[in-house]
Amino acid sequence: MIFDLQWYLYFSWWVYIWFLLYKLNIIKYTPFIVYVFILFYAILKSVQQISLYLKKIYNVTDNKNKNKLNDINYEAAISWIAVAFYIDIVPIFFLKRKVNYESICFAIILSIIYVLFMIYKKLDVIEHYERIDLIELSKRYSAKEFFLQMLGIK
Repeated sequence: MIFDLQWYLYFSWWVYIWFLLYKLNIIKYTPFIVYVFILFYAILKSVQQISLYLKKIYNVTDNKNKNKLNDINYEAAISWIAVAFYIDIVPIFFLKRKVNYESICFAIILSIIYVLFMIYKKLDVIEHYERIDLIELSKRYSAKEFFLQMLGIK
């Protein structure tokens, strides 16, 4: 499984930049409605990842598989969770509960641009998000490697 970790491939980062520009009064459209959807997705993805992890733990029947779980370096997963919490959850607490037509239109336009960008990069958006697996991420990356990949340095 190959992970595309560059920050610009995740819609959350696009919305986070929108959030920063909104808080700096550069863009007047609030990203609140998008953060509601992001929060909903984050909750669903968290439940999925927890259930996968528990399933892997409880399906370990021999010592060979137990050692595989013990070999996992959780730094990358913890780093992913920390970044996701910071860009996906924290901003909603700094936004007023305001939804208007202009913000919805801006969100739709940004979403379309994101999808077109992903098509240009030859990445399937749904498949891209389905591949997120924190256990596999932890097996492949240290925290440092995760951040370097996310920043596009490595």
